[in-house]
Amino acid sequence: IGISHGYTGLAVTLYSQAKDPETMKKVIGYQQEAITVAEKLQDSLTLIVYYQNISNYYAEIKAFDSASLYLERSKRFIDKTGADNDNMSYYYWKGSLFFKKREYSSALESYTTAVSYAQKYGSRSFENRIYRAMIKNFKETGEFKKALFYLEQTKAFDDSLLTKENFAKAADIQNK
Repeated sequence: IGISHGYTGLAVTLYSQAKDPETMKKVIGYQQEAITVAEKLQDSLTLIVYYQNISNYYAEIKAFDSASLYLERSKRFIDKTGADNDNMSYYYWKGSLFFKKREYSSALESYTTAVSYAQKYGSRSFENRIYRAMIKNFKETGEFKKALFYLEQTKAFDDSLLTKENFAKAADIQNK
């Protein structure tokens, strides 16, 4: 499994550096190598993540059919393995795919479902990530009041993190 993680690491690193066509071809190639290894090992939980990764990469280059195919493969593994918490990332990526296809109402529906899973599993940071995607979605549809509402939600979350960090730093200083 280490080999597949290595290929995924290469894909993620390249993707974070550039998204030009030649780089994206390499990114997809590395992720496909990781998938091949994970499929041979029948590592269902790893495949969920890898399928979601490659789906995002295909969406980036507007290969929407391939993106949808891999995303739905991840969903089948989520359902098969009972890894219900992975639904939050599935619906987030599904929303992102719809957003890139300019299908904004479908994107919002998927993002809303992702939020419900994030809340169910107490993943406040992932919920915040989804809210940021929803803000973009609302801006595209001209729903600026809704975008502002979610912007305020993300700001409140960010402020709570800063407060926690500052409290931890103050406690650390006080303990020295």
